[in-house]
Amino acid sequence: MEWGLNCIAKKICFYISDHGYGHATRDIAIIRHLRSTTDIDITVKTNRPYNLVRDSLPNVKLIDCINDKGVVLENLKPKVDRNKTLALFEMWCENWESYTKKETIFCKENNIDLIISDIAPQPFLVANELGIPSIAISNFTWHSVFSYIYGNNTITKRLEDAYKCATLACVLPFSEPMKVFNKRVPVSLVSRNIDVPRYELRKSLGIGNNEKLIYAGLGKSMDESILSNLFGIEEKNIKLLLPSGVKINSERNIGIPLDYTETQNYLGACDLIVSKAGYSTVSEAVKAKVPIFIFQRKDFYEDIFLAKEIKKLKIGEIISFEEFVSSDWINKIDKLTEYGDNYAHLGKRYTEDGCTDIKNIVKGLID
Repeated sequence: MEWGLNCIAKKICFYISDHGYGHATRDIAIIRHLRSTTDIDITVKTNRPYNLVRDSLPNVKLIDCINDKGVVLENLKPKVDRNKTLALFEMWCENWESYTKKETIFCKENNIDLIISDIAPQPFLVANELGIPSIAISNFTWHSVFSYIYGNNTITKRLEDAYKCATLACVLPFSEPMKVFNKRVPVSLVSRNIDVPRYELRKSLGIGNNEKLIYAGLGKSMDESILSNLFGIEEKNIKLLLPSGVKINSERNIGIPLDYTETQNYLGACDLIVSKAGYSTVSEAVKAKVPIFIFQRKDFYEDIFLAKEIKKLKIGEIISFEEFVSSDWINKIDKLTEYGDNYAHLGKRYTEDGCTDIKNIVKGLID
């Protein structure tokens, strides 16, 4: 069957990457929007962010399924561990045939009409096998990531071939070129909505009018004990916001509650976000118009483009990991007002809702 923009599809299977939580947070925003504006029946498949998705989307059918593996970072450095990543990469690829066979059976038996993946490649093989359309949503691909680390080889060719099976790719801001896809459609920023007013949350945290609240984050791929040992934050008018589960060693530090899923609200209450590069943190900073300082992970292709766009938009700084750990970035906070003011000059792609763009693309495929 030839699929075009007038095909009817009422059931979607949405595959979410198991690499960290950033893919899940943006996909939660997309799924919430689809459910509130359409009558589409959505099934979500993921593994590592399973609990986050379950708690965020309580009325959506959710199935535990390992979709991809991603990269392994060195424990105490933002650097790809090439040997461990390669071993994980090869093991993941060995399971492709059984994965695609299992998912093909599932999608056929459940009459799935459209597959969306962020950004595991195998679901596009499933869609191709079943003759149904598929949509990729991301700001990078595993093909680009692994090709950047290891060069082109038989395994990266396999990734390329899988991605080329996608009907189209919704390309998010802060993206790499995504040239592996045959059809690419730029969409606006995707991020969860802030639903707690900034002033209300700051008041509940005891943040005074003359105090600055600064979020410091590492993501889920590094040892977060690093955050407990940040030093140099001696200014009395600064409080540090740390991710849930991080040990609090100072009265100036505040932890996000363990059971709190809507962390975008906390980021939106900040005056500055200091973090490793990552789409979810960057997009939530942009959504809330909060200046951002990021450090890059060595050998991780995505970070090059995140850093490049932040510099271009003049909404923050690119710092080194050493600056992050030593808290030397404190010396740059006199520019926060300038970076905050620059948000007023961002184009529509950064201020409009990409969830609406994606909904329209999905509706085009389901007529």
